[in-house]
Amino acid sequence: MWKFLRRHNHGNRDRHCQTFASAFASALAHTELGTCTCILGQKLIQDLCDRGHLEKAIDVVSQAEFPLTDKVYFSLLRACNKSKSSFHARFVYFHLLLHVTRPCLLLQDYLVMSLAKCGAVDDACQVFSNLDRRTVYSWTALISAFVDCDRVSEAFQTYCNMQEDGIDPDNYTYVVLLRACGCIAHLEEGKRLHAESRRRGFGSDPFICNTLVSMYGRCGVLDEAEIVFYGMSKPDIVSWCSLLCAYVDNCKVEKALNLYRHAQMEGVYPDSRMYVFTLQACNLLADKEEAVVSEGQLLKSMSLEVGRSLHSDIRHNGFMSDMFVCTALVGMYGKCHAIAEAENVFSSMSEHRLVSWNAMLTAYVELGQGNKALQLYRQVLRGVETLDDVTLLCILQAASETGFVEICKHLHFEVVSAGLDHIRSVAATLIHAYGCSASIANGQVVFNELEEPHIAAWNASIAGHAGQGNPWESFQLFETMKSTATVEPDEVTFLLILSACSHNGLVLQALQYFSSMVGNYSLTPDLRHYGIMANLLGRAGNFRLIGGMLDMMPMPANLTIWLCLLGACRLHGNLAIAVQAFRHAVQLQPTHATAYILMSNIYGDAGLHKFADDVEQLRRERCGGEAYLDEDGQDVEFSV
Repeated sequence: MWKFLRRHNHGNRDRHCQTFASAFASALAHTELGTCTCILGQKLIQDLCDRGHLEKAIDVVSQAEFPLTDKVYFSLLRACNKSKSSFHARFVYFHLLLHVTRPCLLLQDYLVMSLAKCGAVDDACQVFSNLDRRTVYSWTALISAFVDCDRVSEAFQTYCNMQEDGIDPDNYTYVVLLRACGCIAHLEEGKRLHAESRRRGFGSDPFICNTLVSMYGRCGVLDEAEIVFYGMSKPDIVSWCSLLCAYVDNCKVEKALNLYRHAQMEGVYPDSRMYVFTLQACNLLADKEEAVVSEGQLLKSMSLEVGRSLHSDIRHNGFMSDMFVCTALVGMYGKCHAIAEAENVFSSMSEHRLVSWNAMLTAYVELGQGNKALQLYRQVLRGVETLDDVTLLCILQAASETGFVEICKHLHFEVVSAGLDHIRSVAATLIHAYGCSASIANGQVVFNELEEPHIAAWNASIAGHAGQGNPWESFQLFETMKSTATVEPDEVTFLLILSACSHNGLVLQALQYFSSMVGNYSLTPDLRHYGIMANLLGRAGNFRLIGGMLDMMPMPANLTIWLCLLGACRLHGNLAIAVQAFRHAVQLQPTHATAYILMSNIYGDAGLHKFADDVEQLRRERCGGEAYLDEDGQDVEFSV
């Protein structure tokens, strides 16, 4: 009989599962032997499970009139584990209850693990409570189930019960528990388990050591992670990646890049995860360089140089076909503002999944290329059935840049269709996009549909009204928020309110809000808040208040504040304060031309042409080129 089935199905090993069903029916039609049918059915079920046709295997089981062996149940449960199907795992469980009086202990343990792995934790607990004998395997399976379902307290309680039952943990038990400590950053419990595992002789177990490195990294205790790593006799690739991930998670860029170089010197052959983590370190380096400004240009040279070197290694070691590595490369080039190289990597990929589309979209949005992002989005719609929140966030930001209200409406429909309108960041970005598209009424509809608006939604709505030139609507919304909302205004809220005051020259209102921010809400203003106030007070000519504000600032004023003050001094002809502001500005950025131009003009307006010429000569020496201020007060330079 089985030979007939194999002959019937010869050459069709990869066809759809209906082939097996028809083969089974044909085989049954050619036999009348029940035993042979039983053997044939068992082999067919196992074959279907091995090939990933779990649902068809379940169909055969439900129609079978013969008993299943333990081996067949193991095959079914393994297939359930792969598919993570709780429905099918429960079916196997109930079938086992009905047809097997006393399963073997190994099968009972495996049933607990399978139900747990498929998310049927309560069923796993039920099976566990009825076990004839509980082993370390079944205890650990239940603990792992609780950890996977974020029921960490129950996992630790189960561990205590296991010890009371006289069962000693094995290495995998400690791996599961340490993973739980990392998930909730429970450092003290992690240290206790670390010490306990050493006492039980697991101090050099590579699985435990790798998990310890990850756990300490997630808890932010990198010294302990390093002690474990460098105490290992022979770290494997998982060990290197665990420490590398710990460095990246804790923004230790230099340590991450040095560790990658160390791995190369040790002859470690990198895998895709190592490349992804190292490229993420490049992204962090690029973020650090955002703060370094020279003549108004962001410096990305170091991170880009490191990223290109990594790209060369990736190509040399044959990882350019790895989708996740290429996606990380796209993200790195985008973060480093090398958009052409990001596009080259993206276009060279043999397949695109949503994560790679999102990386390219993010690169376009971060560089302010909203139109390119929207063009790419049209390709995404042709290649992807379901969008996630990252995709929609990117496109909403692109729509904010372009200001097309029809695109916002389309995206609003996509957000609701995908069931993502409850995600805070998505709702807030949608409101913001409507505001930027001169359609704050639609944004207000989104806001009103939120059951309990969060702070990001309040801020987006306030910003939308302010952007439409309706400061009083923003103020009214702010007052409504204070009186009815369950959230309190944050630093961003006051930044938006102060900005609305500044754009409309409302000095008194700005002073009241600034005082309320500090006095009523105990919020600490940052340089952005002080910059808005300096600009507003400077345009109003209130230099006394500006001086008082500069004296009370807990941090030094930045270049923006001093340039605002210089502009106000020129507007109101205040030479004495201008000299002080100029001195501070050139100390901060001696090669920034704007301060010199403003000061030269102030001297010229005061009739002090000799001083004006001296400042202009100093600007030429330090900055080079001819320059003038455009209508917006920005400096424009021409090299000579």
